Amino acid sequence: GQLRRSIPRVFVVVSGTELPGQYIPIMNSVFSFQKAAVLVDSLVLAPQDCSLLQQASDITHGVYLRPALSELEGGALVQWLLSVFLSDRVVRYRDSTMQEPLLRLPRPLHVDYRS
Repeated sequence: GQLRRSIPRVFVVVSGTELPGQYIPIMNSVFSFQKAAVLVDSLVLAPQDCSLLQQASDITHGVYLRPALSELEGGALVQWLLSVFLSDRVVRYRDSTMQEPLLRLPRPLHVDYRS
């Protein structure tokens, strides 16, 4: 059989909402990831959204998730990690355009593109 080539991606876990002073370096990395077709998945464990990671995940067609902190009791974090972040791009999308999803993954209702 033929081995499937590994598909790179970045998984970011943060417990804060903003990353002051890091906007330009991180966005430069995000645009490089976008060009190289690298997904950026973000898990925010904070009471508010992190707009920088929302943007990074949206631009690269990754997943952004900020579950309510009350939902993380009793092993729920492991369930989120396995069910949402384990799948790669081949499993998530029907084709390379990433327009037709195979999995119904959480998507933010609104992405704040203000810096």
